[in-house]
Amino acid sequence: MTLTILSSSSSGQGGAGAVYAALSPVLIDEMQYAADLLPYIKLASDRAQRPGLFWLTGSQQFHLMQGVSESLAGRVAVLHLLGLSRRERLGQGREIRPFLPTPAEIQQRMGAGGKLTLRELYRLIWRGALPAIALDDAVERDLFYGSACKPACSATCATGARR
Repeated sequence: MTLTILSSSSSGQGGAGAVYAALSPVLIDEMQYAADLLPYIKLASDRAQRPGLFWLTGSQQFHLMQGVSESLAGRVAVLHLLGLSRRERLGQGREIRPFLPTPAEIQQRMGAGGKLTLRELYRLIWRGALPAIALDDAVERDLFYGSACKPACSATCATGARR
């Protein structure tokens, strides 16, 4: 779809708002590489007045994206997704309730997770829980983290942001 439709109508009822409302949700992955789309997203979301039109994903923190000139304040919800749990890695994520660290829950789960050697535990921790590396043993750890984390770490250092 071309973005020229965004300027074709000044009314909130037609143009981009109507088109995006019909197509929603629109998923844009790796948003940090398409920051120039933010003014159009803002315009379409203002016109449509409906939450959930756009789902923006990325491997960088939203507030650290360089070149973002339009504010989406009041128009976005930022969700920070965690890595995979051991249960999810084993394909049991849907079968089990979320973990709450109560004594009864801990006792119930003590034997349910299967045996894990200390060496296996260290390997899980060392590789990390991000899906791309946690689910594929062929992915080389140092190469993955060197390329995946460097842009985010550089942006954090450049802005002086703290984690």
